[in-house]
This record gives sequence, structure tokens and C-alpha cells, in this order.
Amino acid sequence: MKKLYILSSLLCVLLLTSSSFNTAKQDDIDITGNWTVSVKQEFDNTESTYKVKCVFKQKKNRVTGEMVMEMDKIESVPRKVLQSNIQTLKVKGEIINGHLQFTYVNSNSEISHFGSGIIRVESNQALKGKFVGYGPESKDVITGEMAFERAK
Repeated sequence: MKKLYILSSLLCVLLLTSSSFNTAKQDDIDITGNWTVSVKQEFDNTESTYKVKCVFKQKKNRVTGEMVMEMDKIESVPRKVLQSNIQTLKVKGEIINGHLQFTYVNSNSEISHFGSGIIRVESNQALKGKFVGYGPESKDVITGEMAFERAK
């Protein structure tokens, strides 16, 4: 748990200091709605890219929502733990300085799958950033990149 906290804190500092340009103005940010997310992460030394569906609700700077992963579309991740094809992650976060800082947890409390991330709000149509978490298949800390586009 201490490793996850240190990695998460380091990731926050790096992202906030290295990506303070090309962000939307705080008052203009509205990420409410449906998004398609491209996720890149490494699993057993193999890079995996997959899509996730996401819905955000925003009230002022507070954000809630969910991300839905279709596991049968993620080929490089072996299915040891996640028997259900659909995994839903609950998301809670906050818009800070043109970034979405969020945490996520699997909606099925029997599955240990959680983490956090920082996403730069490039516009109300595009978001980009990184996450760190605990993966139920790897049973270890996972990291990756996320690119959000408004669903059409």
C-alpha cells in the first residue's frame, strides 16, 4: 500500500508540473457526458491497448461516473480472476487546475481493482493522462496511459 501511495504521489507531481500548458480554462471545463477511452498498459512485458466506455457527471468541480470495460476485447490480459465479461469501475474526482484528479474502484466489492489518475483537460472534447492502480489479474501495481474522446 505504501508503494501505491508513493507512486501515486510522484505521478501527481510529475503530471501537474510537466503538463501545465495546453489545458482548458477552469471555468470553461465541462466533461459531463459519454466518452470513449483508449487505454495503454503493460501486462507481463506485453503492451496492451484497449477501449473503455466512460460516463462522467460534473457539478462545479466535482466529477462522478463510471468506466465500463469489456474484458473479452482485451486480448493480452489472461482471465484468471475476472470471470465476468463486463467490469464496471466507479469513478470519483475533482477538476483542479485544468486537470481531472480521480480515483476508481470496481463496483463489485469482491474484486480488488482500484487506483487513481490525473487527466489533463485539453478541451471539452479531449482528455489525456495517466493512471496507477492495483490490477486484479496481475495482483500488483499497474500503470498506463489514457486518452479520452467524446463519444459520438
